[in-house]
Parts: sequence; structure tokens; C-alpha cells
Amino acid sequence: MRTRVSLETGAVKSFSNIHRLTPFQTTTSQGARVFVTSPDGRIFVLFAKGIAQLNPKTYEITMLAETPVTISPGGAWLDGRIYFGHKSHLYSWHVPPME
Repeated sequence: MRTRVSLETGAVKSFSNIHRLTPFQTTTSQGARVFVTSPDGRIFVLFAKGIAQLNPKTYEITMLAETPVTISPGGAWLDGRIYFGHKSHLYSWHVPPME
């Protein structure tokens, strides 16, 4: 599944033309929260096999961490961690401080 965000309207469109799981495939659950924002304004993107950070000025995506499991239901921010699910389990990743 790929996701496109319209810079003019903010609309998010997802489409799937990938048949195998790649590190850059976004999470696939219905209503998944692919984008997670931190209180300091950073934007993180949850992919099936990793967590990345989006630079809103250049739109560059930097992979920060590979996950040991496939992220499926999306994520949320709490106390410096991004929480995400895999099947019936809950995982978290400690977000490094802003440089």
C-alpha cells in the first residue's frame, strides 16, 4: 500500500499495487494511523517494517528504525514513545530526542 498526501488539500490517498511486503510499504489495516506527530512537531511515518521521519520542508523520509514485527494497526504517541501493534500485541519504540 502506498500513501500520497495532497499538499494543497491535505487529503490522504492510499492505493495498493505491491504484492509483496517491502520495508517501505505502509501499514495495511483499515483506518491505520500511518502518520504519528510528536508534541515538538516532528512527523513520523509507520511502514510495515520500520519507522521513519518526514522532513516537512524537503519531504525527505529518513528511516530511523527497523521493527522486529510487521506494523499493522498503526500507531500513537505517548511520553516519548511511538506505540504500534502487531496482531494482538502492543509494541513501542523510544523516539530519540530532537537534534
